[in-house]
Order: sequence, then structure tokens, then C-alpha cells
Amino acid sequence: MKSARRTSVTLNALTFLIALAAQVERRHQIPTGNLLPCSSGKQWSGNTTMQLVRRYDADRLVDTVARKAARAGLTVERDVSRAGTPRLSLTNDAGVSLLFGVWNHGTVVNIDSFSMCFSLPTGFSPHPSY
Repeated sequence: MKSARRTSVTLNALTFLIALAAQVERRHQIPTGNLLPCSSGKQWSGNTTMQLVRRYDADRLVDTVARKAARAGLTVERDVSRAGTPRLSLTNDAGVSLLFGVWNHGTVVNIDSFSMCFSLPTGFSPHPSY
């Protein structure tokens, strides 16, 4: 539960950072997430998309969010998606990570969120979504 709360706090912080860089017309956060496999067990996942009020230059928006996230203490790594658009991997000191991308020619921001990896007790079978 702590990891989910940390993911939410970090996601809210990132949403605030994005609001500083771009105007958001509509925000959609999926109501449930999934437990995914990771290197040392499982991790919680989530997703938020934001429809922007106008088209933004993806590189400039990613650069702005990267600067603001770094100032907020997040570790920032930049790369390119399979579609060729710039994206960021943002991680806080608790191991919560966010994958930030700009889609649809600069009109949509997509954020995938992941908790740190954790082990489950032997024999415990979790529900696949929460």
C-alpha cells in the first residue's frame, strides 16, 4: 500500500509539473492497475493520459518537464520511444518510476507509473489488478 501511495504522490507531483509546462484540457487516470513481474518480484502499475488544450512541441515539453523533475529531486533519463517520440523515465528516491511521453503530435501526454519491485510472501497469490 505504501508503494501505491508513493506512486500516487509522485504522479500528482508530475501532474503539477506538467501543468506548469502545458495547459491540460482533460485528464484520465485508469481506475485500476496491474501487478507486473519485475526483476525481484512484482510491481504495481498505473496510467494517466492528459489531453492538452493545444499542440505542443514534444521536444520542448519533454525538456521542460525534465528540468522541473530534476529540480524536484527526481532522477531523469531521456530516450526515444519506438514511435520516435521523446520520452522520460523519472524515478524518485523510493524507487517509484514514471514513464512520461508526448503522443499524437504534441496533443496528449501519457504517463505510466510503476512502484519499486517487491517480493510477495511464499504461497501468496495476489489478485492481478487493484
